[in-house]
Amino acid sequence: MACRILNAVSGVVIFLLLAGMPDVGWTAPECKGASSAEAKALRKAALESPLHELLEKQSGAASSCRTTSKGGRHTLVLHYPRGGLLELVSSPTAEYVSQHAEFTGKVAAPTPDAALQTLRKLERSAASPDGCAIDWTPLEHAAGSGELKAAGTSCNCKASMTLKDDSVRALSFSMAC
Repeated sequence: MACRILNAVSGVVIFLLLAGMPDVGWTAPECKGASSAEAKALRKAALESPLHELLEKQSGAASSCRTTSKGGRHTLVLHYPRGGLLELVSSPTAEYVSQHAEFTGKVAAPTPDAALQTLRKLERSAASPDGCAIDWTPLEHAAGSGELKAAGTSCNCKASMTLKDDSVRALSFSMAC
């Protein structure tokens, strides 16, 4: 019996290697809703996001995806199996992008330090390796309850961390250039 299972698993692995695995996002479902090039680009950005990486680590692979487009504003929402979500918004005409993650339901909340490192990684990936000069001081010793905000001096970058009883409940990052 164990040999049959091992052979079946080996066959699947060989098939994936021969067929070629997608380079990103193979664990996430296809998105329902808008199917424009912008929606596809937003999905790719979501799957490459440090917030998505953190949510997958805390909650497992995304279980659903929905995109909408209205008036030049494109939105993508990924839901995760234990209740977390990731929302990306892009408005090319306004040169605005944002990402918002929620750690709700049964999702294990990241530590404030892990959350801060994720936001810093997101800043560098969104605004070149040097980032957008965010002053992270307000988030460095996160504790208690409330929303802590940090802002950058270039591209109008903003980051926030929402805490409840010392537990990270949400992370946000936005940039308008």
